[in-house]
Amino acid sequence: MWHHRLGHMNEKGMQILHSRNLFPSLKHVDLEFVRIVSMENRRESDSSNVWGPTQVSSLSGSHYYVTFIDDATRKSWIYCIQNKSDVFDSFKKWKDLVENETGKRLKCPISDN
Repeated sequence: MWHHRLGHMNEKGMQILHSRNLFPSLKHVDLEFVRIVSMENRRESDSSNVWGPTQVSSLSGSHYYVTFIDDATRKSWIYCIQNKSDVFDSFKKWKDLVENETGKRLKCPISDN
């Protein structure tokens, strides 16, 4: 339940929160169950989309945003960007973040161009 409520947080994040006693009503977190379910249902693909331009810019001057979605867990990341040409830089930052966080390599990025 907590794994779902926290947006399908990864195993390492759940361990950190549990070690800090941030789940006071839980005596035990079955992290092995979370890992097994995630791996069994994982299709090893991620999708991306770009939206914009907006009519009104954000406070930082962005007119576009790019999303990256883990198709297995539906976890999503959104990056605000000023130009469409900033998409690849956002992708590289996101890819590094996810690979460092999970210890796994991105296998199959999907985009509509």
